[in-house]
Amino acid sequence: KSIKKLNDLHDYFSFIKESLKDENIKSYVINIIIPYLNQKVNEYLVNLGFDFYVEFDNWLNVSIHGPNSRNNSSLASMSGGESKSIDLITKFALMNIAKIKAKFYPDILILDEILDSSIDAEHLEQLMNIAKHEQEKDNLKVYIISHRPEINDMSGSGKVYKVSKKNYQVDFGLIILFSTLN
Repeated sequence: KSIKKLNDLHDYFSFIKESLKDENIKSYVINIIIPYLNQKVNEYLVNLGFDFYVEFDNWLNVSIHGPNSRNNSSLASMSGGESKSIDLITKFALMNIAKIKAKFYPDILILDEILDSSIDAEHLEQLMNIAKHEQEKDNLKVYIISHRPEINDMSGSGKVYKVSKKNYQVDFGLIILFSTLN
């Protein structure tokens, strides 16, 4: 009886030990958020006018699906602007998940030079519109730090602060603030 009881306890503790391994807990948590992450990222892609959708697996690998050669492709096959757009909207989707799950949600978003490379003007404007939408929806204070002059025209009612660095070869820097605060 004692040996059987000890074997049962051993099996139980082995199961608990395996279940509580770091990678198994992460996998469990990721499995819970994957459906919402996929839904939210693809919702943003539709808003940006892309003709494909993405699918994250349980290891957060992403596959691209859509018409023509995009079906079952990877991020490596995307243009720089497309992959940068996917990166940014994935961050927005993860922020939405954090807001749902957390009791405390920060009301500030800082995008430091995230829009400065690889994104064409059309998608830049669409990403700015998503940032504005997130700001309005969640009453966020959004700071966008950028060196792209066209962002100045997209600021809408936001405040634009031009910052120049002296003794450097930087012509201009823009800090745009979308905020409901005056």
